[in-house]
Amino acid sequence: QLTSGDIERTTEASPEGNDPAFGSVFSWTSTAAELAYGRRLTDRLDLGVGFKFVTEGIDNASAGYLGFDIGTQFRTGLYGTTIGAALVNLGTSGRFQGPAIERFAIDEFRPGATAVEYRTTSNPMPTAFRFGVRTDLMGSAEALLSGAGDNHLVMTGEILDGIDTDVNYTLAAEYNFRGMVFLRAGKRWVNEAHTQSFRTGGFGLSYGGGLSIPLGGSGRRIGFDYAHTNMGELNNIQIYSFALGF
Repeated sequence: QLTSGDIERTTEASPEGNDPAFGSVFSWTSTAAELAYGRRLTDRLDLGVGFKFVTEGIDNASAGYLGFDIGTQFRTGLYGTTIGAALVNLGTSGRFQGPAIERFAIDEFRPGATAVEYRTTSNPMPTAFRFGVRTDLMGSAEALLSGAGDNHLVMTGEILDGIDTDVNYTLAAEYNFRGMVFLRAGKRWVNEAHTQSFRTGGFGLSYGGGLSIPLGGSGRRIGFDYAHTNMGELNNIQIYSFALGF
């Protein structure tokens, strides 16, 4: 769930705020819930599907969507390379509705008022296709450099093509020592139209690291990760995450 927090509300009837019908503040909220299922079909091929429900908007004016995702990955057996593809956000279109876009019109030739609703546009979910490749460069038995001991290096690349954006490319790498200490870096080339004037070469550049510590011999692990991303107009984004695996 993503929320904007409180924003001062102004309306035609109360341009200074504090509209008695709708209140003094509003907030934008987007919520998504998904149920997913995955299965290993063969020793190399996996398949997964997910069904989701999404809502977005403000109080008294919101839209809802139903959609699903489908994805697959195939382990080639060549230098630890795995190929993956996914089609996401296939679903319905949504149109904003609610009291905030309804009005009462006065007709001078008829008594009383007539309820009318503004005609809002129906928009589809942002359907997108993802294709990615992951390769073990160092550490595993199938890696290009298999005799690296406790050192492991993985490289990934992804292409994203969506109905609401141009083709985007991502390249990233992760190094880990004994599966306990991790270092990561990546770059995303965001090719949205009309945005280059305020984006530099560092836009979409990320780096970070983490720790994954075993808890006894039961397979449980405790982990901590940090990531920093240069997002230009959104300033620098920092993400901290904590994980408990069992």
